[in-house]
Amino acid sequence: MLAGEFSTPVLNLNGGTLYINPNTPGGLNAGTVNVNGANTIALTAIPAGLGPWTVFSYTGRTGAGTLNVAGAADFRNAPVVADTGSAVTLNIAPGKTLAWTGAASGVWDVRGTSNWVDTAPPNGAEMFYNADAVVFPEGAANPAVTIAGTPSPLAVLFNAESTNYTLTSSAGNQLSGAVGISKSGAATLTLAGPNLQDGPTAISGGTVTLAAATSLGSGA
Repeated sequence: MLAGEFSTPVLNLNGGTLYINPNTPGGLNAGTVNVNGANTIALTAIPAGLGPWTVFSYTGRTGAGTLNVAGAADFRNAPVVADTGSAVTLNIAPGKTLAWTGAASGVWDVRGTSNWVDTAPPNGAEMFYNADAVVFPEGAANPAVTIAGTPSPLAVLFNAESTNYTLTSSAGNQLSGAVGISKSGAATLTLAGPNLQDGPTAISGGTVTLAAATSLGSGA
């Protein structure tokens, strides 16, 4: 089921999946909500701003079922589902801002490889989690980056002056979410392969080379 800005007199959740986009202005409006079994809230996009976000509002709720977030472990901060008495809300606190090093490998994955450092002191090695913001800076050890899985960052910035990055993706291993790519600095960025993100692209310096028609996802 897809949550959105519409109304229904009765909403039955019986162990299914409710898909929501937290970046839309509102949520589903229901009269009576019947919640039974283990239900899943699945995000169709990484939140672009601060929560909480309304999953659905209601005038009455019955049932002892549960609502949990799909892929919760892939976020640095655990998603919080709350019931206000008239609405179910979801909140996910932003992650960290990470800088790419490629010290372990060239793989950008989710909670797998410590190829990043925290930009805040003491600048320790980090794994990427969804909703982290990422920077690809000057002088990284491995500028050939290969995506594994579907990482969904909060923001992506390539700002190198002479370190030329290549971001390689393939079907099922793609940048995703509402994020766009920002490019500054004089270096070249090559996007090799298709991506799924739908945020805007901002180029203020250097060169961006696209190896596929969908390298920028559906963004502009």
